[in-house]
Amino acid sequence: MCGEGGQKIGMLNLPQMLLLGSAGSNSGRRAFACRIISRLRTGRPDAPAAPDEHAETAPPLIIGLKLSTIRRETGAYRIIELKSMPCGEDDADTVFLLEATADCLTAGMQALLSRIPEDSIIVCESNTLRSFVVPGVFLMLRHVESDEIDASAAAVMSEVDQIVLFDDRDFDLAEDRILFFAGGFHLRDNATLVLLAGGASKRMGTNKSLIDYKGTPLITHLHRALSPLFDETIISTNDRLPVTLENVRLIGDRPPGYGPIGGIVSSLEQAKNPRVFITACDIPTIHYDLIAKLMRESKNHEIVVSRSSEGYLEPLHAVYNRSVVPLVRSMIENNERRIRMVYDHVDTAYVALLPHQKMINLNTPSEYRRFTESGAGIPPAPVE
Repeated sequence: MCGEGGQKIGMLNLPQMLLLGSAGSNSGRRAFACRIISRLRTGRPDAPAAPDEHAETAPPLIIGLKLSTIRRETGAYRIIELKSMPCGEDDADTVFLLEATADCLTAGMQALLSRIPEDSIIVCESNTLRSFVVPGVFLMLRHVESDEIDASAAAVMSEVDQIVLFDDRDFDLAEDRILFFAGGFHLRDNATLVLLAGGASKRMGTNKSLIDYKGTPLITHLHRALSPLFDETIISTNDRLPVTLENVRLIGDRPPGYGPIGGIVSSLEQAKNPRVFITACDIPTIHYDLIAKLMRESKNHEIVVSRSSEGYLEPLHAVYNRSVVPLVRSMIENNERRIRMVYDHVDTAYVALLPHQKMINLNTPSEYRRFTESGAGIPPAPVE
């Protein structure tokens, strides 16, 4: 049995998994899985450079996985190695079928993971598994002419990163929008990234976005780690930056002198996309799973902001919709400088920070010193 009394074990964090669900019949899920596997075979998607990316190491295995839930009386779980998915020449290195009862899915996944190398890339076909696993990306495939959503798809629809439509020939999501880096899958979103690089930095005594991290300005690290996830990158600053960053626009506050709220509203006004992820350059910690959650929730809310277990908000690590611009401008005209005062007047969702998603703010030289001495990396693994 799986755990004492057959109780399921907790959720598994698997950033190295691309999970493909299916809303109903003829969704094209298998064809899409094969396209992704082919892309992984011919070269990984664009990604931030890693220090050892040219090291002579064997490429990670690509694992194909299909899940089938079974009734309790047939047994706890079993793992069957298959010959292929099939995908032809671009098939996965190994393909598994995991058959498990609902209460043993997590234990079955743990047993499967023990059989494959830790750095394996997993492309999995399942709806049900999303209730037990947190993948790097979860897509739901659906035929463009079908409104069918079966029960297993409906149960996890709120966790879908994007619905992908299939028209018998092609999909409305290009494969190059699915990225793999930092040990996990990521989805390039139809959204704008804003790096707030303004501010007087009085307590730090120097421009925080330019403080050194392993010989490189902090803003350069943040740009490399985050810009691949978005269609557009804006840097909000009233100063010229002595660094060269590709494919960015510099936008100043209008009017200047209002602090972060001025940078936020000015960036929102000029962003090309309705949804805008905004983060301050003095927040070096990057949790890809948190960003994915914020972006997923932003499809249904005007503002999505993270909140700690103590109730503290992170308004400068949040998603804002351009629809809030008129209200923010009105508040600025009334001399309101706190962006959080907008939250009660629009559709705002709050995302609870998980224990591993602690935010670090660098406001003083002592905070900066503690951060660098801690050996913290930028970025950390997508899910710690």
